[in-house]
Order: sequence, then structure tokens, then C-alpha cells
Amino acid sequence: MADEDAQRWREALGKLERAGGIKLTSGILTHIAVCKDNLGRLLEALSDYEKAGQMAQAERNKEVLNTVKERLPRLRARIPSIKVTTPEREGLEVEVERVLQNSGGEMYLTLGTLPRSAEGDFRLQVDPGQYVVIIRAPHTEPYRTKQQASEGQVVSIEAALEPERVAQPAPVTKPLSPAPPVEHEREHFWTTRNTVAIALVGAGVIGIAGGVGFGLAGQSDKNEVERLRAQLPPSATPSQCFQPTGPVSDTCAQLADAISSQNTKADMSLGFYIGGGALLAAGAATWLLWPKAKSTTQTGYLAPVVDFHSRSLGVQGAF
Repeated sequence: MADEDAQRWREALGKLERAGGIKLTSGILTHIAVCKDNLGRLLEALSDYEKAGQMAQAERNKEVLNTVKERLPRLRARIPSIKVTTPEREGLEVEVERVLQNSGGEMYLTLGTLPRSAEGDFRLQVDPGQYVVIIRAPHTEPYRTKQQASEGQVVSIEAALEPERVAQPAPVTKPLSPAPPVEHEREHFWTTRNTVAIALVGAGVIGIAGGVGFGLAGQSDKNEVERLRAQLPPSATPSQCFQPTGPVSDTCAQLADAISSQNTKADMSLGFYIGGGALLAAGAATWLLWPKAKSTTQTGYLAPVVDFHSRSLGVQGAF
């Protein structure tokens, strides 16, 4: 065939297998074996040569018989083998994997577990290539080796299995007793000093705000007083305000009420300003002059108190 003559073994093998699928003869099978032989598939070539020889005898094809008889001995001598020698051990297994190379790296094809031969070792014929041999036995460490098998080579492996390594338990150490917790005094924000100072300042702010409020209300009463005074006639006399009836008497009464309300609110505003200022000063003095000290948690309260009857502002609380 042209492909065989050109040593295009893979292309020739494909065409021969398709032809054999239609009608397989000893001649076609012999050519198939030649292609596999040259592709390194020696074990398949050996099987095909042996089958071709049997078919040639049935076909009385002397040419094929002569080719097979010539090629078989040389092929058998070229087939490599793996020989594993290990001590006798119950449950021992020898496994062989073929190492295949592809674009992603190495792949492993398990060929199976080897039986022990009559001589007591393990043997396997293989195609040329790289192999991994794994030996396992109960209570021993697995033995693993990678070997290259070339044509005509016997790869001999002598494995001395090591006892299984038992993980040693970690030494038992007595745990150290935890150190007693150290009592640290924590400085709480809400100490008596801080609480009193903040309460005084808060009350002072409320006092100032009250002074502002009463001041605005007094200003409103002042405007009302000026309005009522503008309503009195220029010739009005004080005696007219004491008359029981009349327009002047009514305006005078409203004016008197407005003046009284203005004076009251002015007094309240002044009192709140003075009280608020005093409380702010007391809060600042407490914050600055009260000695700082670490303390345990304390509970208490302070609250500003406004007495509208006595027109006073103060603070009450408990600790």
C-alpha cells in the first residue's frame, strides 16, 4: 500500500481497519499488525500476527504464514516487561498504571492488578513507555515508583515494604490554670463630678433660655403699653382713669394690666438670666475644681427645677 510504503502508519491503519470491517482476511490482518508494530503498539501487533497466522493456515496462504513466522520471534523479543519482586506477604497487591502525555500534562491509565507468577514474582508485558508501579500490603506503607520501559527491556523492581507508620499521639500537657482576672478600676463617664457639672450647665442653659423667652414676652407687653398710651387723648388727666365708666377709664384699665404684665415678665427674665448665669458658672467651677477620681459605677440623678410662683430656678437630685 502507498501509505505503508511512505511509512504513514496511522493513515494506513485507518484504511486497513475500514477494509477489514468489510471483509477481514489474513493478509489485511497482517498489514494491520505491521502498522501497529511501527506505531509502538507491540502487544496489539503480537495478537494480530498470531490471529493472522491462524487465519492463514485455514486459508492455506503460505505467503502470510511465512511473514508471520518471520516477524513473530523478533516482535516477541522487542516487547518490554515489568518484573516486581517482593517478600511474601498476605494481601499484597501490585498495580500498574500507564503514564500518558497530553497537552494538559500527565494522565494515568490503570492497567490492573498483577497476579503472582509460578516463580513467586509479578510480571507483565507492556508496550514501550513510562509506567507507575504501586505495591500495597496490609500494615505497610504503600510503595510507588515510576519507570521507563524500553523495547526489549525487563524492568526489575525489588521492593522492601516498610511497616506502616502510626501517628504518634500528641504529648498530653497539663493546661496552665488561667491567671485570675485583674481587677481594673474603670473611670466611668457618669461620675458624680461629671453628672453634677453637666446637670448644672444644663440647668443654666435652661435658665438663659427662660430669660430669653420672658424677655421676648415682656417686649410684646411693652409694645401693647405703647399702643394703649397712644389711644389716650392728650388732655387726659389721671383723675379720668379713676372714673367708673367712660372710654378713658377702660383704656386706663387695659394699660394698667399691660404695665403689670410687662413688669412681671421683666422680673422673670432678669431672674432667669441671673439664675442661668449662676448655674453655668457653678457647672464650670464643678468641672474644673472637682477632684478627678476613679470610681465604681454609681447611680443617681439630677434635674433642673423651675418654680414659677417664687420666680426661681434650681437643681434637685439624689446619689
